[in-house]
Amino acid sequence: DIDNATKFLGDFAKLIRLNLDHCTKPTILLTEEIEYLQSYIRVENTRFNNTIKVIIETDPEIDVYEVEIPTMILQTFVENVFFHAFPPSITNPTLNVSFTLTAEGVLQCKIEDNGIGYSLGTSSKLHNSKGVSLVKERLTLLGYNVEEAVEITSEKNKGTSVIFTLQV
Repeated sequence: DIDNATKFLGDFAKLIRLNLDHCTKPTILLTEEIEYLQSYIRVENTRFNNTIKVIIETDPEIDVYEVEIPTMILQTFVENVFFHAFPPSITNPTLNVSFTLTAEGVLQCKIEDNGIGYSLGTSSKLHNSKGVSLVKERLTLLGYNVEEAVEITSEKNKGTSVIFTLQV
């Protein structure tokens, strides 16, 4: 289908441009991060015939044109959702991404899925992945205490939640 292929290539090209632009910056505006995630999600969801329901919510108290967050941290966990959370057995696959101000100057970024999850006591590709290691290293270099800034919870057959607590 030529129309869908053209749309996909446009989305992919935009994603590459955004990636090249963002990778050289320590922070970007929240609106830019949301645009980047939306582009990435459109490309990945194409592989699933757009069957994954995606909800992106932003607290109305947040000025997405003023708040800045570290670049290159959220996409890795959204990618993990598309690669690990939704085998064909999952009905109504859903990805929720939300941004909430929890206190003055504290932004909570949450990535949740209703996928297969995993038992935290078992070895998990999520905890051992190169992408997750790089995100943790990046946050450390930016002065974050990773143990406080990143919380990963998962329950087998219930889904996974990743919560970032960021100073903004």
